[in-house]
Amino acid sequence: MITNEDLLKEISQRELTELSDVNGSGELDQNIIDDCINDAISFISSFIIIPTSPTPLLRSIAADLTIVELKRDKAFQRVNKRCKRAS
Repeated sequence: MITNEDLLKEISQRELTELSDVNGSGELDQNIIDDCINDAISFISSFIIIPTSPTPLLRSIAADLTIVELKRDKAFQRVNKRCKRAS
């Protein structure tokens, strides 16, 4: 439904790399991005049947939800690292 190109219409390549780089390697992690895309699509699917040819608006919503999911995952990773250091 959406690709990295759709995400790059909303955020920069640098930000996409930073959000997906959970290991600190400085590399884009496509598996993380794909997981977040799938989460966004699953969320949308809980409300509507995804058409075979999504409209630009639906693609934009899916991209926005994916970015929110990437940011949420990144925040969780930071908290998880802090907890590990504290224990």
